[in-house]
Formats: sequence, structure tokens, C-alpha cells
Amino acid sequence: MTAIRLNLLTDNLILTQPHGYVSLPGLLSRLAKDEVDSYPALRPHQGPAWHMFLVQLAAVALHRAGTQHIAEDEERWRQALRGLTPDFDQDEPWCLIVEDASKPAFLQPAVPEGSSVSDEVSTPDALDLLITSRNHDLKQSIANEAGAQDWLFALVSLQTTEGFGGQKNYGIARMNGGSSSRSMVSLAPLKLERDGTFALRLGLWFRRDVTALLMTRETTLDEHEHIPFSSSGGVALTWLPTWNIDEQLSLTELDIWFIEVCRRIRLEFRNDKIKARKGNSLKTRIAADGLKGSLADPWAPVHKVENKSFTLGEDDFTYKKIVDLLSGDWRLPLLAKLAESDSTEATMMLVTQALARGNCKTWGFKRVLKNSLFFAFGFVFMCREFA
Repeated sequence: MTAIRLNLLTDNLILTQPHGYVSLPGLLSRLAKDEVDSYPALRPHQGPAWHMFLVQLAAVALHRAGTQHIAEDEERWRQALRGLTPDFDQDEPWCLIVEDASKPAFLQPAVPEGSSVSDEVSTPDALDLLITSRNHDLKQSIANEAGAQDWLFALVSLQTTEGFGGQKNYGIARMNGGSSSRSMVSLAPLKLERDGTFALRLGLWFRRDVTALLMTRETTLDEHEHIPFSSSGGVALTWLPTWNIDEQLSLTELDIWFIEVCRRIRLEFRNDKIKARKGNSLKTRIAADGLKGSLADPWAPVHKVENKSFTLGEDDFTYKKIVDLLSGDWRLPLLAKLAESDSTEATMMLVTQALARGNCKTWGFKRVLKNSLFFAFGFVFMCREFA
């Protein structure tokens, strides 16, 4: 019998504060109830990818289940996620390790006959997307005692936000070219704490984004009718279809909230440790050349004239950059605008995050600088100011 290990639907693999280790359905349940304070093992640059992944996954699962109600029960989440993979009664697409390479594993497409994944990767930080020119901002390949969740976070980061990494190593479709980045620009609700300060709560943010996606699905499809997404039943989990070395998925096959994989990866156990192997492809996984990353990403601004997704480049999120994004040459993404479900009395934070990328290098992860007037994460506005 083929060994299947580390099942995200049933095994408690994800460390949360304050609940300890939980399964993926358990995490979605606790987020829905706003019971998650933090992910202690999540590296800062992995945060945007992890949030976007959870929101897209939850929205797709609930939509396919025919409901807009965000479940708070763990078992209902488990059933909804399994509803996305009905052809796999052993939960292979949700397992980090599936020894049968002809079947998909989590964020790991099957390896068809004639293809290979032969390049060894020993640690999850070596698999992750971060590139440093001097290897001293964040040391590479040092996570020798990594656990399953470290590989999980690295997989999500790599497969959903990576760019071009050299010949036959292509990046995601949701960015404007291989040396760009997938940016996050979003509103997030703040909670007034007992001490009079405002706090960004992961669960409130999760619920807000999932609700907004579910309530606007049809109008979003209408607004982006020039992008030929499948209106129903399209591929949402792109690691499920067979990926031959020169094959691509067309947009007509995809759900508008598709979760992307851009690299051939397989995890395995060797000497009681998780290792990875990776392979190449002759083409990008998604056939979206010419769209410049403008694929209805609910977190990505799009240029009004050039119709390209926003790239931070070598810059920071300066005051000038924020003003330009809010009122200049860019169309705000769906989740950076007030949603019908947002309370008019709520206090919202504008969140902007991106890994500043160049040609095979980065200029760092641009994120929160508390109380700074030059970084978007430090800006707090009342909702009515966005109306």
C-alpha cells in the first residue's frame, strides 16, 4: 500500500497561538471564530501568501458547497475541503507526502511518465522563494530541524508567489513578468481592545475577505468578462490535473479564484526527515502570456492604462506610492475597497505588503513599520473616508 503521510485534513500540523497545533479544517474553524492570535512558525515574508491562500481556499470550498455561510465547525470545513477533491478517497491532494508520484500531493502535481523531479532540496527555507544576494539578511538552507509546517509554509509561499528562477523555472501567472512580485493591497478591520488600542485580528480579516469574495463573485466575473475564466466547475486547485512537461492550463479551464502552482515539487521522507525534490517545465503552468498579471487578483492593483498588475520593484511603500495607488494611475483591487458587508462604523487598516523583486534578487520584504507615516501598514482610516 502506498504510504500517505501528514494529512492536513486530519493531522494537527499547524502551530497557532494560543491553541497549539491544529489541522487545516481546525484552523479555518478557529479563524472563523476569531480565535487565532498568530502563527509562531510563519516567517514574515510568508504572511501575505498564507493569508491569500486561506481566503481563496475557503471561498472556493464554500462556493462549491453552495453556501455563503462561513462555518465555525471543524467537521463542516473538513467536508467542504474534501468536496473539492471527490476523486481522491485517501485525501492525497491534502497530504504533504504521497509516495505514489502518479498521484498529486498537497500543492504538488503528480509526476507523469517521462518527467522527473531529481534536484534535491534539503530544507524548506531552500525551497522558499526568498533570494538574497549576500545571504546575510536571511540565512539560506539552515532549517535542518524543520517540521512539517515549515515545509507547508514554504510550499504555499513558493507555489503562489514565486517569479522566474532561471531556465525552465517559471513563476506564477498573477504577476507582471518573472521579475515582478505578487503584491497585497487590502483593507482589514481593526478591533478596539480594552486598553483603547486597535488590533488587527487574523480571524476578522479572514472572515471579511472571504465574505467579500463570496458576495461579489458574479459581479466580478461580469467585470472581467474579457478574461475567459470558467463560470462554473473550473479548476480551482491547480495541483490536481496532470502536468506533462510541456502542457499548460488555459484560463477557460480555471476558476476565477484558482490557487496556483508554478513549480514541480515532491516531498518525501528520507532518514526520518522530510526532504524535497524539484523538477523543471518547458512552459509556465498557466497560459496567461500577454495579460501582465491582470487576472482579477482580489489583492493586486492594476494600472488603468497599461492594464498590468502592480510591481513594487526596488521601491518602498512610501507616502507618494500610497497616494498613487489610492488615487492615481491604479485601479484598486476588490479587497482594498469597501465591501457591502463592511460596517460603516468600523475602523479599517490599509494593508500593503510585497516582496520587492528584481532579476534573480530581492530588495527585501516590505511590510509593517509601526507608527511610520511612510508605510501603508501604519495608516489607519475610518471606513467612511474610503466611501
